[in-house]
Amino acid sequence: MERTLRALDIEPSFDVSVLAMGQHLDPRYGNTIEDIEASGLAVHRLPALDMPGETGAEMGHVVATAMQQIIDHFSNDAPDIVLLLGDRGEMVAAGMACVFLGIVSAHFHGGDRSGTVDDQFRRVITSLAHYHFPANDAARDRLIAMGEDPLTIRTLGAPGLDGLTTFKAEPDIADTLGIAPDDKVATVVFHPVVQDAHDAANQAQTLIETLSVGFSGKVVVLAPNSDAGSAGIARYFETARQTLADAGSKAQFIWLTHLARDNYLWLIQRSDVLVGNSSSGIIEAATLRTPVVNIGDRQNARDRNDSVFDAAVDKTAIADALKQSLSYDGNFDNQYDHGGCASRIVEVIKSLDLSRNVLKKNFSH
Repeated sequence: MERTLRALDIEPSFDVSVLAMGQHLDPRYGNTIEDIEASGLAVHRLPALDMPGETGAEMGHVVATAMQQIIDHFSNDAPDIVLLLGDRGEMVAAGMACVFLGIVSAHFHGGDRSGTVDDQFRRVITSLAHYHFPANDAARDRLIAMGEDPLTIRTLGAPGLDGLTTFKAEPDIADTLGIAPDDKVATVVFHPVVQDAHDAANQAQTLIETLSVGFSGKVVVLAPNSDAGSAGIARYFETARQTLADAGSKAQFIWLTHLARDNYLWLIQRSDVLVGNSSSGIIEAATLRTPVVNIGDRQNARDRNDSVFDAAVDKTAIADALKQSLSYDGNFDNQYDHGGCASRIVEVIKSLDLSRNVLKKNFSH
């Protein structure tokens, strides 16, 4: 999204700022506010939230508090349009704040399908938003089927793909991570599924134990997001650091909280396989020519590229998908790439009606 926002920011007629909140301000999730501020964009920090990462009830309280904070901020500094991305609860909060305050909003990645609670959040954001920027034609068709006016829809592709061929990782990132030129590398990004929060740690354990005996090389494991169940995964990862080292694991594990985006893109591109349930495996990995083992339900309804191999949360299934991915020699065509979102976003936003007329939204059914 950074490239898209920068494209808008350099346009003299726009004044762009980022509202940063939630896990971006939490050291447990890498203090990613530092990455946002390093972009050079104007950033407004909202007060830090208590994000235990244990239960759905706690997650609900976080979203409710986030909406209060956003309403307070927009009441004092109302924008002409708010850009919403994806399917997180904080985006639901922002979309509702816009409706209450009479602010036009536009939603990136509406019409996607993933499975689990993310689909419910995404559909709510779609209903709240006034304009829609889907990532592919299938998503556009689903938005229309949901009753959205085709005149409010522009298919721009996935903003996360902008800059994937020109990213600049730190020159010594390989040495920093301890990855040698001839190492085989697997990267793990595994987040909890809210409905399965109680089982998140067990699912993570199944994945890590499979890799510990089934992959010969470096396994880079990144910390989960802040959703319900993440605390259990984090506790298991902390335990696994010691137990796997003591057990003489076949794989060599590297445990990380966070990587700056360009370093993360380098890691995916350098990896022989990306394993887990992150949307970056569905959307970005194909452009970086990295095959993916997609585990469990979190992305089970996504439109897939050919380089994605699905597996249930089961050791045999994961091992089989891992073998398929490591021997994959097919295409890496990416259905989410529509030629660059950043290159078109300025003219699209300029063309939008941002008057109060847009606020009285009608559905086709």
